[in-house]
Amino acid sequence: MASILEIKRTTDTVYRAQVRRPGYPNQTKTFPSKDLANDWANQIERDIHLRRLDPEALAEEKILSDAVSIYLAKKIDGSKNERDTTRLLKWWESQLGLTRLSDVTAIGIGIDQCLDKLCCKDQTKNPYLGALSGCLTFISKTPYQWIQINACKAVTRRKEGEARKRIITPSEWKKLMQAADRAATKGKTQMQQLPFFLRLAYETGRRRGELLKLRRVDVNMEDGVLHLMDTKSGQDQESVISPEVVALLKTHESNVRKAGFKYVFSGRMPNTPTSFDEPIRTLMNDLFEPDRYDEIPVFHSIRHTVATEMGDGGATEAEIMSVTGHSSSASVNRYVKKTRESARAGQAKRKTWTSPFRAPQGPGGGSRLWAAAHVY
Repeated sequence: MASILEIKRTTDTVYRAQVRRPGYPNQTKTFPSKDLANDWANQIERDIHLRRLDPEALAEEKILSDAVSIYLAKKIDGSKNERDTTRLLKWWESQLGLTRLSDVTAIGIGIDQCLDKLCCKDQTKNPYLGALSGCLTFISKTPYQWIQINACKAVTRRKEGEARKRIITPSEWKKLMQAADRAATKGKTQMQQLPFFLRLAYETGRRRGELLKLRRVDVNMEDGVLHLMDTKSGQDQESVISPEVVALLKTHESNVRKAGFKYVFSGRMPNTPTSFDEPIRTLMNDLFEPDRYDEIPVFHSIRHTVATEMGDGGATEAEIMSVTGHSSSASVNRYVKKTRESARAGQAKRKTWTSPFRAPQGPGGGSRLWAAAHVY
């Protein structure tokens, strides 16, 4: 059933058309004239009558590859996570690409057919589920409305693993850097850059991707500042480096810089940075044994080590966040060392606080009233 509502605004009048039909999502659109609103409503009703907008008919007609193609083209074009989302959805295409949307069910998405095929930890499977869920939600809404229910919402997310506890001790760090320096003398350009990459990570406590995306124009050597663009938090950030690291950066630039290559850690092509994933993984696995948590250090352990050392040294939550770039205090709070001294120092900084065990001071005193109310 179609209805037209006249809405009077300050400068003009518009007409909101709405079509409601049992079993179909409501269709609503606003037009500058009543005739246009009536024409649109009549067209929608004809489409419903001919089953052009029947969600069940569309779900039987379309396949998952159709949904993925539309989503990648319309929704994530140019977005920050485009690369990862594309990779995850392409995996779903390889599994269910030719499956009709009406047959994409919770059972098919969940335990039996797909996610358990992934050779990874349970928490790593959750991004796969999230990517497909975003795609199905998108094509369930106007103007597509190919499905009514997002089957991913019926799938239980995998249990997230515990946060890593492994840090790199001073002796382990020395051992790692000695191995990296030896590998740099024998390797090609990628390995020659590895020692400085590790030292910069230890200096800044920053994420791997943030450092790899560092361009030469983002480096201010005079002030010792790195401008980190498009960080995980979604905001541009700054990271300060010491004069010693600035000197290492200058040496690094003179040794590996190539004309036309824009990244600090250059890859094979001018517009792509290198990746140290495999060399770092190999070094860590060759050098270190699992600790009491059965963990071997990974690159992210450097970031964890930096935050832990700052917390043990008495750094506040805000100070740690300013160095590492964490955007959530919940992530940083576990690094802050809580001592009796820091608790007393915090209490002493409460400017407007009056202890219930001390008579209040100020004009009028109030001590008699306080004493009467606090007799034990």
